[in-house]
Amino acid sequence: MKRLLFLAFLLLTPALLLLAQTPTTLSGTVRDASGQPLPGANVFLKTTFDGATTDSVGRFRFETPAAGSYMLQTSLLGFLTTEKPVALNGAPVRLALTLKSTPQALGSVIITAGAFEASDEHRSAALNTRDIQTTAGALADVAAAFNTLPGTTRVGEDGMLFVRGGAASETKVYLDGLLVQNPYNATVAAVPARGRFSPSLFKGTVFSTGGYSAQYGQALSGVLLLNSTDLAPETQTGLSVSSLFVGASQVKRWERTSMDASVEYANLTPYQRLLPQNVTWFQSPRGLTAALGLQHRTGQAGMLKVYGRWSQQQFRIGQPSPEPAGHQTVGLRNGNGYLNTTFRSPLRRGWSLQTGLGFSHDNQHLAPIPCALLPKSRPW
Repeated sequence: MKRLLFLAFLLLTPALLLLAQTPTTLSGTVRDASGQPLPGANVFLKTTFDGATTDSVGRFRFETPAAGSYMLQTSLLGFLTTEKPVALNGAPVRLALTLKSTPQALGSVIITAGAFEASDEHRSAALNTRDIQTTAGALADVAAAFNTLPGTTRVGEDGMLFVRGGAASETKVYLDGLLVQNPYNATVAAVPARGRFSPSLFKGTVFSTGGYSAQYGQALSGVLLLNSTDLAPETQTGLSVSSLFVGASQVKRWERTSMDASVEYANLTPYQRLLPQNVTWFQSPRGLTAALGLQHRTGQAGMLKVYGRWSQQQFRIGQPSPEPAGHQTVGLRNGNGYLNTTFRSPLRRGWSLQTGLGFSHDNQHLAPIPCALLPKSRPW
């Protein structure tokens, strides 16, 4: 009997010691070389089943009963896998891990017709800034570039983003998660409308023709998600001059803050004088746009963004009319103001805060103009 008790004691001793061992808590963040958080990265201890996946702000946390020296491995698609030795002795271990992108690897660019996955966790962009700027016939317009993809339909000459013949109001546009009420410039019949935002503002654009989450339940046909850039890479000054527009911009970068300001003036008179038009322009389209942006990083993963924009445009055009004269002249004056403020920050226990405020003001004056009030102009 004593031998049996002694044998049972020898067999149970390792298990009792394992249960008595204090588990070690490992936590920290995973970022890329530029300091941006990496969600979805795998962090685990080699030769064990203990590990975790980073959340939306790049944080991870897990416990392990293992003790001694182990190798912590971190991996993510598109980045080099790294290993780091850690000592597990029951004391909490806090780590700040950095992954380098895979050399000579193409960025994740996915162009898809039909439906995206219902999950909005994908960071891949349907079209990046360069794709939009180099799409033939799009003229660096976001909506025009997406109108070249399968699943969209051109309806008349409106130039707006339609999906399978639906109305433009059925395709919602979101900037940093906030609904944009007036994403297109004002226009009249038979004159294509352009989007209000420059593609250079965004680090990625995702176009979903169905299958989006309940967050965008107001959209009936599609959702266009615009994600603005975080901190500007460097301080720079820009000046653009052409026969159609002139613009100036200034970007200032600090350690945790960046600010950018721009102003543009466009006038299509030289273009319409050079190329014959199928319509009568009494005043060519012209407009003035001013924009100001501020990005500030709060803490390790928090980000505050403020973007404001004001634009005004006007033109006068001759159009067919059901009146006996068969012709009418329409004048359009439009002023649009837009303000977008967003804030995101990680909280405790894996929670995160993301909030924002969007404001849009659109003043549109559209009216027929008597011919006696029009300046003398030769129709094309």
